[in-house]
Formats: sequence, C-alpha cells, structure tokens
Amino acid sequence: MALFILGTAKSGKTTACYKQLQEELTKEAYHNLIMLVPEQFNLQIQVELAKLLKPGLLRTEVMSFRNLAKRVLKEVGGIKEPVIDDLERVMILKKLLEQHKSELVYYKTTYGSEGFVDGINRLITLFEQNEIDKPFLDALEQDEKSSAVFKSKLQDITAINEWFHTYIAERFVTVEKTMERLAGAVHKSGYLKDSIVWIDGFYGFTAVQMKIIEEMMHKVSQVIITLPIDRHYTMNEYIYPNNPFYDSIKNYQSLMARCEQGNIPYETMVMKADNKDEDALAYLSENYLKPYVKPFENEQDAIRIMSFPSKDDEVTQLACEIVRLIRDEDYRYHDIAVLVGDMGQYKSSVVSTFKEYDIPVFMDDKRSIHTNGLVAIIDAALEVITTGWTYKSIMSFLRFNRLDLTTDEIDTLENYLLEHGIQGKKKWDATWERESKSIALEVIQAIKEKVQVPLLGLEEALKSAQDGSGKIKIREASIAVYNFLESIHAYETTQQHIAYYKQVGELSLELENTQIWGQVVDTLERLVDLLGEESVSIKVFKNILKTSFGYIEIGIIPPSKDQVIVGNINRSRIPQVKALFILGVNEGVIPKIDESMPLFSDMDKLTLMQLCEKADEKRSRLYEVVVHNPLYMGQFLVYYAFTRAREKLYVSTIQADENGKALRPSIVFYKLRKLFGEIPFEYDQLDALQAAKPALGYVGWQLRKYLDGQGEEGPWQDAMSWFMTSNEWKERIRHLASYMAYTNQQEYLSKENAKSLYPEGLVTNISQLELYRNCPCCYFIRYGLKASERKVLQWNAADIGTLFHSTLERYPKELAKCKVTWVTATSEQQDQCIEEAMRYSAAKLSQNAKQDGRFAYTLKKARKMTKRAIGALTHQLKAGEFEPEAYEVSFGSEQMPPIEIVLDNEHTIFLKGQIDRIDVYTKDGEGKYIKVLDYKSGNKNFSLLELYHGLQLQLLLYLDAYLRLNEKNKAAGMFYFHIDTRTVKYETGMELSEALTKQLKQYKLSGLAIDDVDILDKMESGVKGEILPAKAKKDGTLGSGASVASEAQFRQLIEYMHDLIRGLGKDMLAGKISAKPCKLKEKDACAFCKYHTICQFDTTHKDNTYEQLSPLGNKEIWEELAKGGEEHAMDTHATGSN
Repeated sequence: MALFILGTAKSGKTTACYKQLQEELTKEAYHNLIMLVPEQFNLQIQVELAKLLKPGLLRTEVMSFRNLAKRVLKEVGGIKEPVIDDLERVMILKKLLEQHKSELVYYKTTYGSEGFVDGINRLITLFEQNEIDKPFLDALEQDEKSSAVFKSKLQDITAINEWFHTYIAERFVTVEKTMERLAGAVHKSGYLKDSIVWIDGFYGFTAVQMKIIEEMMHKVSQVIITLPIDRHYTMNEYIYPNNPFYDSIKNYQSLMARCEQGNIPYETMVMKADNKDEDALAYLSENYLKPYVKPFENEQDAIRIMSFPSKDDEVTQLACEIVRLIRDEDYRYHDIAVLVGDMGQYKSSVVSTFKEYDIPVFMDDKRSIHTNGLVAIIDAALEVITTGWTYKSIMSFLRFNRLDLTTDEIDTLENYLLEHGIQGKKKWDATWERESKSIALEVIQAIKEKVQVPLLGLEEALKSAQDGSGKIKIREASIAVYNFLESIHAYETTQQHIAYYKQVGELSLELENTQIWGQVVDTLERLVDLLGEESVSIKVFKNILKTSFGYIEIGIIPPSKDQVIVGNINRSRIPQVKALFILGVNEGVIPKIDESMPLFSDMDKLTLMQLCEKADEKRSRLYEVVVHNPLYMGQFLVYYAFTRAREKLYVSTIQADENGKALRPSIVFYKLRKLFGEIPFEYDQLDALQAAKPALGYVGWQLRKYLDGQGEEGPWQDAMSWFMTSNEWKERIRHLASYMAYTNQQEYLSKENAKSLYPEGLVTNISQLELYRNCPCCYFIRYGLKASERKVLQWNAADIGTLFHSTLERYPKELAKCKVTWVTATSEQQDQCIEEAMRYSAAKLSQNAKQDGRFAYTLKKARKMTKRAIGALTHQLKAGEFEPEAYEVSFGSEQMPPIEIVLDNEHTIFLKGQIDRIDVYTKDGEGKYIKVLDYKSGNKNFSLLELYHGLQLQLLLYLDAYLRLNEKNKAAGMFYFHIDTRTVKYETGMELSEALTKQLKQYKLSGLAIDDVDILDKMESGVKGEILPAKAKKDGTLGSGASVASEAQFRQLIEYMHDLIRGLGKDMLAGKISAKPCKLKEKDACAFCKYHTICQFDTTHKDNTYEQLSPLGNKEIWEELAKGGEEHAMDTHATGSN
C-alpha cells in the first residue's frame, strides 16, 4: 500500500506524517515505524519527534537511505568490501588522472585545474545514482546529434569512469553501489517486514532510490511519501520544464506508474494551507510559484520588500532591525536567520557590522581545510622540495609560520635572501658568508638552520624511499610527511593556536583548529589505506594530497545556542525561524544557476538536450540531473527559503556594488514587490544610535563635519554627552576628539634635532638638493631618517645606467690603449674598444649580480645600446671641433674642490658631484669654451622652467663647477645625452643612410647652448638642429625655438642658482621638513614617491596642500632674471596652494 501526500510548503505534509505516526504508536503492535529523511535533516527530525513523542521515540526510527542500507545489509550480509566516501573517491580519481593523463584527449591540459576532480566525481556519482554505464555513454557518443567537442569530452569522461570502476572493483564499494545492493536486499529483510515507512523532506529521488522505494512497497505494510507539489497530476500529464515542482512531479508520475505495473494499491492526498488569503506568509507560500496571481489585498507587516543604495546600507539596516526585534518584540537571536546568495560577498560585511552592534552570529559556511596553516605548510614544504627551493616556495613555507621563528626573524631572512639573490637548493646548501647591514652573520646562520633542518629531513626521507624510476610508495611518502609534522612540533603549535583563539574569543577558529589535527592525520591514514602500495612521483603525491585536503570541508557546530544564523540560500537547510532576512536579491545572484558541473559548457548542455528529448527514461533522467535541475532548482530553493519564515520575512536588493556599478534587482524581487509592495529606504539619524560602537563612529563623523563648519545640531550631540559621562566610554570619546585635531604636518624639527642631523655643516649633492626642493618631507625621510626600500638583487634601470656610465668612462681609456681618438678610430677599433670596455665594466659587478638570470640578457642589450650611443657621440664630435677633455670629473674630491656657498656668518653649504664629460674648444685669445655633457639612461629633458623653480639644477651646477677652475673659461652649453633611445622603424624602400640619419637624430642633445652662432657651429657644423637644440636660419640667425642664452644670461642663471641654493640650505639647517610637495603643471612630486605611506599626504585634508609653481614661459623667466628674479622664484611664483 502506498500513500502520496502532496502539497506546497507549510501545507502540513510533515504534520500529517507525525499524526499518523502517533496514531500507530497507540496501537498494540510491534512492527517497526521508520521515517526516512535527507541526511542533513536526520538529527533535526529526531529532536522534533523526541519532543512530540514523549518520553522517547519508542518503536520509531529516523534515518537516511544510507543508514537504512547499513542496517539492512548488515542484517542480510550484503557488504564485504570497505565502503568509500567522497574524499576517498577524490583521492583515487586524482591518482588515476595523474597515471593516465597522457591518454586523455580533451581534458589533457585541464585535468589538473581547480575543481576538475570534484566535477568528475560529481558526474560519476550521478552516473551511479541513475544507472548510467559504458554502453549507454558509448551510444550517446556515437549518436549523430553529438558535436565533435561533445564526443571528445564524452570519450574522456567514459574512460575516467571506467578507470575508476576498474580500480575499485573487488577492493572497495561506493555509497551509491550500496544503494543498489539495498534495492536487491529489501525483499530479504526481516527488519522491514510489516513495517510502516514514511519518506519525508525530499524534492526528488535518484533512479536507485526509486528502485528501493518500489521494492519497499512490495515488502512493508505501507509506504507514505510526501512531495512538494501544488496539486494532483495524472500519470501521463505533460509537465513544462520551467514548472518549479518539475522534479517532484516527474518522480510522482514515475512512482504511480510503478504502482500500476506492480499492482500496488495507492492513494493521493493533497494538502492545502489554512488562512492563505488572510495571512501574508501563507498567501506567499500558496501563490508565489503561480504564473498569474493578484496582489495581496489586506494590510500586513509580515513581509517587507526593500531596496538599498549599497551593501553597507543594507547590512547596517539589517543590524538595526535585529536590535529592534530583540529590544522591542522580545525576540531571541536564535529566532532570526539571514540568507544570502553569495556568502563571499557578504561574509566580512555581516561579521564586522554584527560585531559593532554586539549581535552574536554563526556563519553557516563550511570551511575548506586547505586554507588552514597546518595543511598549508604541508603543501608549502612539498612545494619547496618539488620546485628546487625557490624563493617563492620558501617564503610561502615561512609565511604560515609553524616553525620556532618570530615574525622579525622571518622578515630578516627574507631581506637577506633578496639582497643576496639566494635562490635554489645549491645556494641553500652553500655556506652563507656575506654579511648585510644591521644583520649579524651568526643571526642569519641560526635562522637558516631552523628553516633548513626540517625541510632537509623531509627531502631526505622522501628521496631515500624513491625507487630507480624516481617514484615513491604513497605509504612511505605519507609517513615522511607525518614525521615532518612531528619534527616541527605541529601538534603542540596547533594546541597553542587553539588556546590563543579561545583567549581572544574567536570561537569558530578555535573549533576549526580543534578539528584540524585529526582531519590531517585521518587524511594521511585514509590515503595509505586506499593507495598505500601505489608508487608515484613526489610531485604527483603532492598533487593527490593537495586535492584531498582541498576537498575536505569542516562544518563548524554553532558554539552558542542563541545566535543569528547566516547561511547561503542555495546550501543552508535552516529550520523555520520567526524572522528571516534575505539579502542581495539581485539578478544572477538569487536565484542562481547551479554551476557545480563545470565539465559541460552551455553548448554541451544544448547538445545533451537534443540527444535526450523524446528519448527513453534513462536519457531523460540524465538530462534532468545534468541540465534541467541545475537550471531551475534555484527557483525552487528561493521558494523554499521563503517558507522558513514563521512571522516576518524581509527581502532586500542593492542598487550598486562597491565600485558604484549599477545592479539590477532579481525577477524574484519584482514578483514580491508586485504582490506586497515596496517600502522605500529612508535614512534615520537614530539608526546609527542603536548601539554604542556604531554610535561612536557616527558621533565622530558628525563632529568632523561640525569642526569643518558643515555640521548641524542633532541627536549626535546628546549621544556625545552620554559618552562623555559614561565611565566605560569617556576615555574613547577623548581619544576620538584628539584624533579630530590630528595633523600629519610638522613644519620644522626642533633646533636640537636639526643640529644633530647636520652636526658638521651642510654637505650634500645636487640630486639631494633637488629632492629637497621638490618636497622637504621626502628628503627628511630619505636622508634624515634614512628610510629605504629593502635591497633586492635584480636588474633595473639604475643598474643598466651604472653599466652604461662605467662603459662610457672606460671607452676613452681603451681608445688611448689603441692610440686612437673618438674621431680617428676605425669601426673595427671602435667595436674592439667597446667590447673591452663592456668586459671591464661587467667584471666590476658582484658575483651575485652575474648569477642573476637576467644578467646575460641585460649585458647583450647594453652592448647594443652602448654601441649605438658611442656611434652617436662619435658622430657628434666629428660634426664639430669640440674635443673631450675630461671624463667622470668629481668636484668635492681630490680631483676638484666642492662648490662652497656661504649661507650666513656661521654656515656654509658644500656641494659635491660628478660630471660625466667635459668637451672644450679653444678660441685664439679668448680662452676655452666649455661644454658639459651628462649621460642619462632615462627620458629626462632640460627645462628652463624647472631650473628656475630649483627642480633641475644639476647641469648648471656642473657647468659652474668647471668654469670656476679658470676665470677665462666660458660657457658653450650644458646638455643631457640620452643613452637609451628607440630603434628606428624600417619602412619599405628606406635607404640604409636614411635609417642611420634618423637613428642619429634621436640622440639630439637636450639643454641650453650659448647664443653665439660661431661657437654653435664649432659644436655642430652648419647648426642644422640635428645635434643641438638650436637651428640656424638662412640669414645666419637662430630660429625662435632655439634653447640658447647669452654669456650674461648664463651668469645671471648661475647667480640665481646660488641664491636658490642659499635659500634651500637655510631651510635645511633650520629643520624645515613640511610635507608640502611641489606641483608644476602636470608634474607632481608625489607621483613616484616611495614614502607616501609614511607622510600620508592627502589633499582631502584641510592642511595638506601642494606648493603650486607658476608655469612661466621662457621669455618671462629671462625677464624675471634680468630684474632680479631670485626674490620671486620661491615666493611670488609659488602661485598658491590647493
């Protein structure tokens, strides 16, 4: 006898089962009463029945299909092999995929991607549940409707399915196979004879479960089955795929057909909800899934539909409403639940907001153990060994810090590794002998030993157990991993973590770590039991272990009974609660399509639909479980979630994400709004005052506005008065008030500090002076506090520049060895000298630098660039009559005295520097004309405007330093020569000579030249403007765009520069360190600053402003200089701040 009880949620199906069960218990009988429920509801139903059937369950047993299989098969003797669960299946599948990867066709390159093993395991499980075998899959593949891609995928899936079942045959049995054995053993069971069986809480059944139910109908006295269906359907009635009850109806029709075929009498009872027209929640339950329904007409406050500007507003209002329910309506926290569509999006926001409002919360979200430090350090240690001790793997290993190391020791070791380029097993095995600043070698050696010893122990244990082919038995590898954990005292460290989390009140982390050691050991033991005698490479073992750990999820038991539960709408199976909040009801989030079957694309699913339409029951079943259910089940789960609310239901959507991108509400939201209307969101000032912590933040925000002259009077002032008089909070409000007065600005150091910074007067170089002009605070951090980035042994632009400079310095000496000059050397001699200069410069680099992987490439690149640059420099010398006189000239050394600028009676500033090259031209009776050349590997160009504002003093200072050597010396020009220029793009038909000319033009000098055509002609014959930043016209005069200055203007510039430096020097000695960076047009001193996180300069703060420099034209600058512009450069032309 079979009885089907149909009805929507809340219609009383479960209640009817309970009543029938109570009636059976009143009868004088001894047959068993069995209630079959889904696995996750087992405990919940037992508790409900225990309360209902006081003093106990008596003859009633609550169990899942899996527990029923254990009970019956134990009775009839149906299981001999060990039963493997999902974790063990994943272990086996990962091993088989690694073993057979070369045989795969479509998935050969993706079998190792995250989620693949889980996806294939789900698919094989579905095959088992629905009796899908190799002949069936082969038939699908050979069907003419199958696409080429679908066929190749199906070949791989069929092969993996066969490998799996061949491997476990006669060794193990899966849970799904025990279901098949249960179906065959039901008729033998004395336990089931004359029993009454209730099957409740299922949306649908697998093919194997259907077979079990059919067998029980023949065996037991009665089977009562509840199904969530809105009405009675006939056996052959067509069901539309978008019907929310599709799966349940198809199961109902199939069960009726089995009853007909087996001559089993059956009845159907349809339940209807009471008060469905008066009660809003009952009305929702009854009508939500209907395609056409009129709006609820009565006034109600049970269902609230809301839209919020953002997620933060939504969660804050949620917290405020929970506080109100607890305070005003006598709710308990466990009477409230929150469901979201994307737990990752909401988790941190909910946890932090609830903490502010003192709302206890339990996040019903299973945690994968692969993120736990104990699991992560196993993977990291194996990564070190399989990747050859790379820097990245070592640091990953150290970051989980399960060794006896402090954070400072780890940072110290990291700095040492980076500074000395220690990478790879060879360097770790070598003796570390190079010291570093502030790090004693003994300290480094001690840290190294702590890291190296346990890793070497693991590596030696694994490699000593390898066979001739480099493989190791999984048993031996697992033992090595366990011994490694013992060697680093992992168990004791885990216990310390548990004690710490307990102390700080992190209950969920405490519970997670309480379970983790057992989970890790259990995983290793199960791996040994399943695959212990299998031989694999260390890398494959690592992959199997990583996949196994990645599959395990820890379900945390709520640490307290009175908590708000927060879960995922698609996964959480929460009991009914008084008040339910559903957040983030946006398009694509709620309802959400189930994407747990990543092996098939949308096109594959379309192919599968074509293969299965109008097909036999087995093909229809495959379509339903692979395509239909993931597509439509989300709608049913939303409906089911609505039915969890007993008194109040809150549904909300958000209008924009964190980045301000507009979001659309879900169709669910629109449907509910049509039924019950929407409550507009209105911000209430009192919302923020619901609890002390958020109120403190609100008061601070209002106080800041008030101090800025934008605030208004309001409830926040009363709240501030309360805080000021509260013993618990008054100290915090004082701290808040003092924070409001905080500024990151400090104009000057104290006299004592300034004196200690410059005890012997001011000795500096022009680069430092330019930095100070750009931003005094940046200069102070870099050269006063000596804050610097950690040293990293790697090639960068500065290293290449150093190599260039060294080569260009050495090149003239190599020319001298060959007894030739720049202009007389042949191309062969030039190449030879370049090669020798490069070899000499490269030899001066450290051995560490040469071992860097990029060294060879950089050297090759530098050789080509240097050859082009020297070719251009040679061309420029040949084009004129200037000759190089000196290279790498240092002033402020034995070679030349420093430039001295008197600041006042007590202080003098001494300036040092190094000039890359000095070219001279001697004119009869007029002395030498001096040309200063500075090599630049970057793209810096000369700017008179920047020189005027003190941002680019280098060239002028170099020229001044050399002119001082002899009063007869005169300025010919000062220029930047760019070493690194782009190659010329070849165009079809271009002559070689044209390409070379274009190439040479790219080396045009950038700077300021003398306004004397005769001298310019000696630098570039004809003054064509191809070398110099000046071009002569036909009449012999210079073009308007020429960058030139007269002798008098050069003198004015130099005097002006001295005054600038004098002013900067005085500011430095006075201790000026203000964070007021310069801004000139689009150039911002903060753009490439490394110290922004230290000074925290932010223009949104009232007193954080730039020094805006006036963008004068060259003509205006010369006019200012002519009338004494030194008074204006740092005052009048700083046009203000913003």
